[in-house]
Amino acid sequence: MRTALLVAELLLTTAVSAKAMTGEELGNACRSQSDRCEAYLAGSLDSRESFLEWHYLTENMYCAKGGLAVDQARDIFLKYLQQHPQRLQERAPTLLFMALAEMLPCK
Repeated sequence: MRTALLVAELLLTTAVSAKAMTGEELGNACRSQSDRCEAYLAGSLDSRESFLEWHYLTENMYCAKGGLAVDQARDIFLKYLQQHPQRLQERAPTLLFMALAEMLPCK
């Protein structure tokens, strides 16, 4: 599972920028209902699906029966940040997928 999270983070952030958004930055965008939050989450979720389809990921990081809507991902992410405030300065993509893996585990 940890390997899948690390691979996903690498693939999702390599082309984005040299400095990934922190959990705090994405959390602030999500709490303010920013389009930036919705776009970031939608892109992350879409990328995960593509990586699974292309076999860049060999295991699911999380399991959401029937798919996962952006607003559901946002709520899970914000709840995770609230439960883990000591992690706010970590990279947003890592925290996003850790939140989803914790809240939507594959059994």
